[in-house]
Amino acid sequence: LKLRHLHGIKVTIPKKRTPHNQMLKHFSEARVYIGISLSDGISTSLLEAMATGCYPIQTSTSCANEWLKNTSGSIVDTFLVKSISDELVRALSDNDLVNHSAQVNFKTIFDGSSQSKIKSLASSFYNDISDT
Repeated sequence: LKLRHLHGIKVTIPKKRTPHNQMLKHFSEARVYIGISLSDGISTSLLEAMATGCYPIQTSTSCANEWLKNTSGSIVDTFLVKSISDELVRALSDNDLVNHSAQVNFKTIFDGSSQSKIKSLASSFYNDISDT
């Protein structure tokens, strides 16, 4: 909330149990998504934010580095607040960065979640299991 008071930056922290369609609306209106956690697998909200054009800032505790490309988001350390702050300032001030990441991330999500690709991966996974 200090960001709002000191810099006039609108900050939205969704309430617990916010309906999924409302979360997608928030993502589609947001410029930046910040996911900070101590431990996590790939965050569904990270993927949804990427698909809706938010610039993602995500802790290195997730599998985000498998989805984010060089300039399509920022991987940060949970405990380095200065680094998180620096990445937020960069995302808020660099239109080219945010616009480029939106294009790259949409393609990444589209390509990574195609039904044919998932079907092929799942099939090979179950074939590998049955061979052992």
